[in-house]
Amino acid sequence: MSQNLTIALEWGAKILSMMVIPTLFWLNTLEVERAVQAQSIRILQKKVAKQEDELSDVKELVSENAATLGKIQVTLDIMSITLNEVRNSIRTHEAFHLSGGPK
Repeated sequence: MSQNLTIALEWGAKILSMMVIPTLFWLNTLEVERAVQAQSIRILQKKVAKQEDELSDVKELVSENAATLGKIQVTLDIMSITLNEVRNSIRTHEAFHLSGGPK
């Protein structure tokens, strides 16, 4: 029985030794994958930060454009009022001359 136990232990040691190299390759592969994923995460974080900066710039431009459009709307409203006043003055002037003017 002692000899059988020794043979079994030898076979067990051989099997475990054969499993060490594939296990080391597997662990190395996992480490490489983790490093690649970490690098990908850093790249994506930089891209997200850049996109957030660009979005902030776009929001700022939209805000500036909204303010400018508000000023343009006020100007157009004033111009519309002025145009209506000029139109009414021209009509009054034409009506005055068509009616024969002052007598």
